[in-house]
Amino acid sequence: MPGPLNGVRVLDLTGVVSGPFATMFLADQGADVLKIEPIGGDITRRSRATIDKDGEFSALFISSNRGKRSLSIDVKSTAGREVLARLVAQADVLVQNFRPGTMERLGLGVEGLRQRQSAPDLRLDQRRRRYRPVREEARLRSDHSGPVRLCRHPVPAGHQPSSDDPHHRL
Repeated sequence: MPGPLNGVRVLDLTGVVSGPFATMFLADQGADVLKIEPIGGDITRRSRATIDKDGEFSALFISSNRGKRSLSIDVKSTAGREVLARLVAQADVLVQNFRPGTMERLGLGVEGLRQRQSAPDLRLDQRRRRYRPVREEARLRSDHSGPVRLCRHPVPAGHQPSSDDPHHRL
């Protein structure tokens, strides 16, 4: 039986744990998730102990990327950026966890996306540093609950972390 997100196309530009974990839940709910990896593969593919005899997949990679398709693209090349831009244009949802400024350098920042598409409804939160069209209450609920909360270091009440703050580790 198809899930509630059946037919939703998600472009996953995330890496390591929290981003792939989030898009895994979208895939679990029926979304068609396409994970974009660098040419060498996601860093977690071969991290820790691999679970297959060829040494291609780690338990961490398998557990946080189930239900997704994967494509390796060299986004530093012109051809790779063109392919990525076409994939972004076809996606209903774009999830990324790059450092601030990376999407702009790829030509896929907010303004770049608005120029390519007919003013998409962008909901971006770049770790409280760059864009915040997401309502503050929603950010607080998601950042301070669930699996992300378990990974965080304690932050004093009322403290607003910045990129150079030692409490800002996610």
